[in-house]
Amino acid sequence: MQNKAAVIDNMDGFKVVATFFALWLTVYFDSTTETWLAYTLIFSIGILHGSNDIQLLQLAQGKGNIKSSRWLMIYVAVILLCIVFFLIDARVALLVFIVFSAYHFGEQHWHEILQNSIWPIRVFYSIYGLLILNLLFYNHSEEVNQIIFEMTGYEIPGMLYTYLVLGTLAIVILGIVFLGYRNEIKHTRVLKELFLLGLFYLIFFNASLIWAFSIYFIVWHSIPSIQEQTGLMYSGFSKENLIKYMKSAGLYWFLSVTALVLFILIVDNQLFSYMTLFFAFLAAITLPHVLVMSKLYKETDI
Repeated sequence: MQNKAAVIDNMDGFKVVATFFALWLTVYFDSTTETWLAYTLIFSIGILHGSNDIQLLQLAQGKGNIKSSRWLMIYVAVILLCIVFFLIDARVALLVFIVFSAYHFGEQHWHEILQNSIWPIRVFYSIYGLLILNLLFYNHSEEVNQIIFEMTGYEIPGMLYTYLVLGTLAIVILGIVFLGYRNEIKHTRVLKELFLLGLFYLIFFNASLIWAFSIYFIVWHSIPSIQEQTGLMYSGFSKENLIKYMKSAGLYWFLSVTALVLFILIVDNQLFSYMTLFFAFLAAITLPHVLVMSKLYKETDI
């Protein structure tokens, strides 16, 4: 059996190849095709990766005998509270969503490498995730500003994106070098992580906003998460276990996609673009998923 370091390296190799393939597709696809492909991937793999949260929560709690319907009611209640939060104060809600998403992206990327839950590492997770989001926002500031303005009525000064990128980049690079110096990670890993930061910038610079987001969200976040979750739920990752994972997630995935479609149809599209509505709904379903996965990483060794 491969050790964990070898598995991580193999997965990273797959993600790099898949990323370059996705960038290669931008040469042949127009913006409309890119948009449809991005939404297809996000609606399928992206939402699927959070559709087994109820089972994972039971597993993390060690209470598999409690009916999943109870957890489902709690989970849906949290999502509804997030939507109400957005209606009450969209500016604060959006900020909370960005911070939680940043932490979640950073935790997903680093938790297997560092395997440490002390608070400085958790802060590092958040800053790393903020860097990823800032790189995306910086390269598509006009579109991002439009979404933020539609959701909050507030426009972000253009230079703020530059300051945020430079600030988070400096902290992350210093953090990675420090981890290498302390032998928390191998020196080869230091070089690999610096290479990946350059790769992410290349993605966000060349691809459209939604396509760039989907490449990172699917290739670097959702697929690795599905692999981890499948291995935990069924004592190992395999084709057969992946099928079990998909069957288990099927109902919740269907309910999530249906709710998203209804949400877009109900809300006045004259006031908000489809992309704004999409990210608003994504924000609402992100918070409970982040909490579930963070608890799962804390309670289990994956």
